[in-house]
Amino acid sequence: MNKNLFQNLDLNLLRTLLILSQEQNMRRAAERLFVTQPAVSHALQKLRHHFNDELFTKVPQGLMPTPYAQSLCETLSPLLEQVESAVNQQVTFDPAALCDTVRIAFPPQFIAAYGSALFFAVQKAAPNLRLELVEWNNDTLTELEQGRVQIAIQYDLDIRNPLTKKVIAPRRKGVVYVRDAHPLQSTSITPKDTIAYQWACLIVPGWTDDEAIISRVFEALNLPCSIAVRSTSIYTILDIVKHSDMLLPSNGRLIPPHQSGFRTLDVDFSESAAYYTINAYFHKKNQQHPLTLWLFDQLKAVITEMQ
Repeated sequence: MNKNLFQNLDLNLLRTLLILSQEQNMRRAAERLFVTQPAVSHALQKLRHHFNDELFTKVPQGLMPTPYAQSLCETLSPLLEQVESAVNQQVTFDPAALCDTVRIAFPPQFIAAYGSALFFAVQKAAPNLRLELVEWNNDTLTELEQGRVQIAIQYDLDIRNPLTKKVIAPRRKGVVYVRDAHPLQSTSITPKDTIAYQWACLIVPGWTDDEAIISRVFEALNLPCSIAVRSTSIYTILDIVKHSDMLLPSNGRLIPPHQSGFRTLDVDFSESAAYYTINAYFHKKNQQHPLTLWLFDQLKAVITEMQ
């Protein structure tokens, strides 16, 4: 008769197994589990003894799952997600009871514009919840898949399973920021009015890494577009614009609350590329998760109010 491996198995060990398989790194797994590395190592030893398999082998990059561990985790992952969902549905969600760490990823200008307002809104309802507000990077989508990021904010992206998105701010037209004393004094201009000026553009990781959106818009209009500088630092770009006649295209709020000395110009763009939607991205398994829904509501309230 085959051994019943499920009997007397601590289900917490299975969660450790799954996170180790996702992170393939002892330190990162410990951080996600909110335990020490020795605790993860001890749990791994128990798992190895229980399943009579090495499960993970050391490689220069960290840990590599054995074929048995990989097969086991592929089977277990959706099952444990269903268990987690079933358990959470039976619990009344109370933000005040939250005491975990939640990581949210944003484009850099969104952290500057909305970060502090979001923190105070969350802290008011969930005083024991610790927020980690991080910049969107090339690994953010993978981190969402692996559960290292709970929710992320970005413009329109093509995404893959198992991720999904939900609109936070509806489609609206971008604007142009200039310094208060800029020669363009009208509040509404045409694209042709900008030809005499250079552009300072923000690089939004994951969205405009290779090309500024304004370049595509002007190319479609058969108009020249002179970009003098691009940067991932919103503070650098704002300082340049504040001390020059450069124009700063904006798809959303860029100015942090404490910044002054700027005004916005409405530009008569007809191109679809000049319009944008702000979205929340998260794992499909979390689309009905109370924490994800609550965070979405907090983000939407802050961004909508400050747009």
